[in-house]
Amino acid sequence: MVDKIILVDTSILIDLFRKTDKNNAVLISLVRQGSSYLISAIK
Repeated sequence: MVDKIILVDTSILIDLFRKTDKNNAVLISLVRQGSSYLISAIK
């Protein structure tokens, strides 16, 4: 298991939403590896 926290950029989210096969998305692979992730927001 990987014990990391990753800050997810919008390009990773766009990758997830555009792919029809979600299994090949970067975010899904990070979660499967055991990484925690955060998404930043601009106010």
